[in-house]
Amino acid sequence: MRPYTHLTGVVALVSWVVAVCGGVSAVPRAEEPIILPPIVQDGVEAALLIVPGAYINGQYYQSLGEAIQAASPLRLWVGLVRPFPLDLPNPIAVFPDMEATLQAMRDAGMNTTNVLISGHSLGGVVLQDEEWSHQNGVLGWIMLASYLPDGALPSVSLPVMHVSGELDGLTRMTDIHGRFKELLATLPGEPDAVFTKAVVILPEVNHMHFASGERPPLVATSDILSPLSMEDGQVLIAEQVSSFLTAVLLEPGEHLEAARATLLQAHQDTQTLLEDSTHMGHHVRFPGNGGLHGHRFVLSKAKFYTAAIHGKIPGGLGYCWISLAPLGHFNGTGNSVTPLDIMEAVTEGGGVSSGWTERGQVIMSALKDHTQLVSELHVSKHGMAAIWQTRRILRIYLGHHVTGVVWVLQVCHGCNKSPVSVTGVVWCTVFLQVTDIVYDDLNAFGISKPHVDAQVDHANVTTSTHVYHSNLAVGTSAITPLEMAAKLKSREAIMEVLEPLGAEFGEETTCRDVNQAALDLALATASISARERYSSRGRKMSFLPDDVKLTGSAWLDTPLNYTDTEHGVEVTAVSLPTGVDVGLGLGGMHYCKLLTPSRALEYVMIDSLVGTDL
Repeated sequence: MRPYTHLTGVVALVSWVVAVCGGVSAVPRAEEPIILPPIVQDGVEAALLIVPGAYINGQYYQSLGEAIQAASPLRLWVGLVRPFPLDLPNPIAVFPDMEATLQAMRDAGMNTTNVLISGHSLGGVVLQDEEWSHQNGVLGWIMLASYLPDGALPSVSLPVMHVSGELDGLTRMTDIHGRFKELLATLPGEPDAVFTKAVVILPEVNHMHFASGERPPLVATSDILSPLSMEDGQVLIAEQVSSFLTAVLLEPGEHLEAARATLLQAHQDTQTLLEDSTHMGHHVRFPGNGGLHGHRFVLSKAKFYTAAIHGKIPGGLGYCWISLAPLGHFNGTGNSVTPLDIMEAVTEGGGVSSGWTERGQVIMSALKDHTQLVSELHVSKHGMAAIWQTRRILRIYLGHHVTGVVWVLQVCHGCNKSPVSVTGVVWCTVFLQVTDIVYDDLNAFGISKPHVDAQVDHANVTTSTHVYHSNLAVGTSAITPLEMAAKLKSREAIMEVLEPLGAEFGEETTCRDVNQAALDLALATASISARERYSSRGRKMSFLPDDVKLTGSAWLDTPLNYTDTEHGVEVTAVSLPTGVDVGLGLGGMHYCKLLTPSRALEYVMIDSLVGTDL
């Protein structure tokens, strides 16, 4: 994720917005804040400030403020904070301007210490000063299509709400996904955090549902059009903000239960939106041997990988890679697995081994025996599970370690529990066992070499991976890695070892084929609504023939290429194949710059929709 970690980072962010959005016809104004008096004449008094987003004047939040007042049982004052030079909120002006707004509200008759502050987009970033908030009696923050830095939610000293939209192209759902995971992690020890640290993603809401008026250039080019009207979107936002105000203030008391119920339902709806639990879960490399019964594999929820046990799966299945969906109630922590979690795990394997590079090696080998078996994963209320196909493939108990910190998967036979159904995928190959190593250091990756070793009845292949992470600290850009470098053995090198064992091979494959498989996996893992949007209005991702390089340095220095077209984006892999007769230990290689499955999923969910019509 992309944290706004300190004030200098915020200043840098403001500078970036100025550079990107330069040329906007705005001039400094001598404006007063806009005060919306309460529409409820009796009851508990409270105040809410709204700091506008970049290049949006405070006046354009009047309709949202009025919608919040209409939804709230409080005697609620709303202050629209302004002016900002060029209508650009900044960390120097925001605190004097908020103080001036509060004073203007007092001058208009406000008499309460029940004050909360909110900010839209950049406005939510610049208000994040806990010391100022405590000194000025602020009781909570509301991030309107904005978010706290990575890791800040569990320790923030004030109540805080994140409310954003599924179709927001700037404050992406993938950004808020990280905050939701932080919230889930706090719930076992702080169950009321669902009300005081709420994270809500509203269906079909976009970035400009929070404000009216003309969209600034950055929003116009990056946001996603929604079928939801401005009025309907602001009603949804207002309901959540109103409920949070009541939950924080504990007033009016007669409305508290309803407000908490609204927030709880929104939490569950957000979890469903992110999770889509009918899809796959952690990617697990699961080789075994004839004595597999009773073996246990410890899967760290933080790392998403298992220790390998070498040998073959009983029944001639060989070496299998299994994707599972362990649901939150299994370990009692409330943690869940989202499609993005799945794709991140498949891509990076917790920084230890990449399941996707291992899968890519199988694809690159063109072995005819490898299969992808789409099965149902039956999950019982007791944490037991079994993978089924028309004919039994494997049956797996899915339980949890007594510490609740790790997952334990145990192969069993004859599992027969009352199930509910989610999906799983099993990839198996009889002849090939692949073990990948992820290198964080690019230099170490550069000197690594994949290798293949012949065994009595199969081949062991070791591959190398380096994942290129995004270091951008600004919105609108992808948060998932744009590419990964994978060092694989070539089809010819695998054939030399396995053809004597009777293995059969298909036609030659390329890095392009692995990229197509990444998109296919992302589509299979995405939520139903995300797939439907991509199918109906998304700008399609397609793949061009590989850009073949002749040297390792040229391959390493050339990134995966994305080319925007009228109808979508074209992706070109960068490859370096070498013949098996090349000397100096360089023969039989097939290096690839690849699309990461996590990036493919983010493209399907968000980027494919930017700039499209309804």
